[in-house]
Amino acid sequence: MASQTEPEDTEKLWAEEQLKLRAERARKTKAEARLSIPYSVRLLLATSLSFMAGGGLGVSHGAQQAGLRFRAENAHRLPNSQAGWYFYHKSKNYNMALGGVKEGLKMGARISFWTAGFFAIEELFDRYRRTKDFLNTVLASLVVSGSFSLWNRFPIATAARTARTGLAIGLAYGLVEDALGAIDGAAQKPKWKQREKVRRGSSGAMLELESLSNVFLAQEGRGIRKYFKLFSPSFVDQSYVSIDRQLQMHVGPFAHGRPARDGS
Repeated sequence: MASQTEPEDTEKLWAEEQLKLRAERARKTKAEARLSIPYSVRLLLATSLSFMAGGGLGVSHGAQQAGLRFRAENAHRLPNSQAGWYFYHKSKNYNMALGGVKEGLKMGARISFWTAGFFAIEELFDRYRRTKDFLNTVLASLVVSGSFSLWNRFPIATAARTARTGLAIGLAYGLVEDALGAIDGAAQKPKWKQREKVRRGSSGAMLELESLSNVFLAQEGRGIRKYFKLFSPSFVDQSYVSIDRQLQMHVGPFAHGRPARDGS
């Protein structure tokens, strides 16, 4: 009876440890991300907000331009009756609404495209330099402003002004990100840690795992590789052959606690 309940308890404990490990990984990813927001979420949020902002500006500008265009196109045939003026304004409002929607979609798509490019280049510099600071933000803003100037074929003076504007915006945004990241990093502290150490003695490899729970190490020959993957996922990325060798050497001592050191 005890042998039947023991695997169930082990699976339950393993599930609890897996949930804790996932929560710790999520906390670590959030702490290491800019503004404590993962890159995918930050990119989606930024592009959505930029599309809405660009859409609002585009609707306003497009409706105004469509209204002026309609008045210019119909200036030579103004109505001379009350019903004529009614249909004139009705047609003008329709053209203004249609022009505003079209321009809003175009403007929103353009702004969201350049915003997505900025965040993607910033993330690219973060991974290439293996650090997250305001310098990556400044470089991303300069790349985007230069690409925008080339795309629109701006003259040298306009391109220089665009680059200065991008430099100022990137520097301000990067410093704000660094300041908020420093404040958030100082406030957050890990609640629990998992450590793994690999030590080599005179007779071969000795493995020592320090974790919240070592009950899984007592399960001889049953799912040990799965528990290694739970406790030390970075260690599993190495060769499985070396892990199996170390398990074969120390499976006996693991069943009764920690492995005994050489000469002890």
